[in-house]
Amino acid sequence: ADSQTILYYVNSDGQPGDENYHLWAVNVFDGVRFYRDLTPGDNVKVQDVFLNSWKSSEIMVATNARNSSLFDMYRCNIYTGELVLDAINPGNVIAWGVDPQTFQVQQSIVRNQTDSSTTVLMRDVSISEGQIHFGEWTDLYHYPYGELGNYIGKGIDGQSCYITSSCGRDTKALLKLNLETKETTTICEDPRCDIGEIMLDPESDNGVSMVSYEYEQREIHFFNAELEWHYNVLVKQGPVDRVSDVYVVGQSRDSTIWVISYEPSNSPPIYALYYTAQQRITRLFCAQPELLRYQIPPMQTVSITARDGLPLVAYLSRPFQTNKSLLNVSTPAPLILLVHGGPWEERDWYGFNPLVNFLTNRGFAVLQVNFRGSSGYGKAFSHKGDGQWGVGSMQHDLTDSVAWCIENGVADKDKVAIFGTSYGGYAALSGLVFTPELYKCGIVIAAPSNVKSMIDKIPTYWGPLRNTMLRRIGPVDEDEEFNKKISPFYHLDNVRAPVFVVQGANDVRVPQTDTDRMVSALKEKTKEVEYVVYPDEGHSILNLPNR
Repeated sequence: ADSQTILYYVNSDGQPGDENYHLWAVNVFDGVRFYRDLTPGDNVKVQDVFLNSWKSSEIMVATNARNSSLFDMYRCNIYTGELVLDAINPGNVIAWGVDPQTFQVQQSIVRNQTDSSTTVLMRDVSISEGQIHFGEWTDLYHYPYGELGNYIGKGIDGQSCYITSSCGRDTKALLKLNLETKETTTICEDPRCDIGEIMLDPESDNGVSMVSYEYEQREIHFFNAELEWHYNVLVKQGPVDRVSDVYVVGQSRDSTIWVISYEPSNSPPIYALYYTAQQRITRLFCAQPELLRYQIPPMQTVSITARDGLPLVAYLSRPFQTNKSLLNVSTPAPLILLVHGGPWEERDWYGFNPLVNFLTNRGFAVLQVNFRGSSGYGKAFSHKGDGQWGVGSMQHDLTDSVAWCIENGVADKDKVAIFGTSYGGYAALSGLVFTPELYKCGIVIAAPSNVKSMIDKIPTYWGPLRNTMLRRIGPVDEDEEFNKKISPFYHLDNVRAPVFVVQGANDVRVPQTDTDRMVSALKEKTKEVEYVVYPDEGHSILNLPNR
């Protein structure tokens, strides 16, 4: 927040893992006396946080303190903890935006719960004679259901802003939007995948200094020659050999000092300070220094063709042999299919992954697949997963990927496991019940076994998203047979392999009662199951002793 205060999130009240994160402030010079919960209260959760460039003592923060289902915006003094309600959520706002010049709420993103469309709203904000004047909220940009995009930021000229959008194209592009005419100009796009990072630059011709894409691996496109030069300096002086492994994770207010993260795929992140004027780097620390003594196999990108011809980007990590050379294609290894969660707004990425490295160190090959429904590859790819849970093409993509590994000598067909958390756990269960001949064991963490039950018990603040979830999954709330068809709970008789089930007692997304019921049913059917419940965890297993 300033040179003396650090803001951080803590699961402050209630049960550990219940996702009621509070925002705390601590003074780095005297954290014993000067620390406070900035968003106190029972069952309060923090969402958006905005820093004030002009007044370091003040931030804006969205919480559901007034109404557990909705997030209002509050103005907060980080030194005193005073909270003042600034903008009330009318019932459909899912995110807020703040004008950096006036530090007033100027944007809101609303979700239509009938048609699942999304609209960005904006209002004029001006200050004259010390008084703040607000205009009426008006529609800035509309995303019909199925389209991708978001508001990015306001242009330095005050007459334009930047958004991302897939409207009129398949992948998410970066656009410049005229605030008066609402006309848009395309700045950049990639037909293969959605735009990723965006770094705005008020001094460049188009207001943007850098963007990135990640079809297989991260690719950076520079609009600012000076920025590109600095990235090349960072590569030359750092432990990596390409700019795509360099990340700017923070900057001083005058942008003369950068916090850098070097992130190759076969090493834990290394952080450093970069002084732009002197082109000097000062190393800070390695995120997991104890891993530096190990030789970590590099991650490989592979392309797998699904049964209907759809290309899938996947990442393969193979173990070393005893002589530290990578296993060649003719040497099959035990394979773990590691399925990502989400599935929306999630994908697998190329890069260092501690869990993957742990498994390869133990002699396993690990495959991570961006199956249809994953984010990052445009709206068509994303929506090919609609209605395809469990017995549909989302699961077929995983099955086909295992077959590819077997056919190409990567995997020993008699030693294949499936492992996942959240949706990945659901996919692991689905693999065990719908293609039981394929897997020799399954690891299932925070997995919904009954899809309708999961939908019925979502947190209240997910209310505006419920209709969208049903559009993506299918009519589990209205069609009992459809829910039974895609819910692993109703197919447990098919399980042939041992199952290791992990559950956080305070999971607000997948209640423990659902998992208890599934495990009891497995035991009644004399299936081999091991069940671990962590009393101090929620949807994710975060505490180090439990990991």
